[in-house]
Amino acid sequence: MMREVADGLIAERKRDPNGASKKDLLGLMLQGRDPVTGEGLSDGEHPLPAGHLPDRRP
Repeated sequence: MMREVADGLIAERKRDPNGASKKDLLGLMLQGRDPVTGEGLSDGEHPLPAGHLPDRRP
């Protein structure tokens, strides 16, 4: 459930034309670029706490 919530928040922020420019942790992660490749994180790579949870309930 947490993964779905986090994925929904990321998708909602990406749909917002000003979403990535918000000055919070998610905005900073969406703006971030690798200094070598210039690439941003994919949706699956965002290090939100839900990204560290198991896919299934125990």
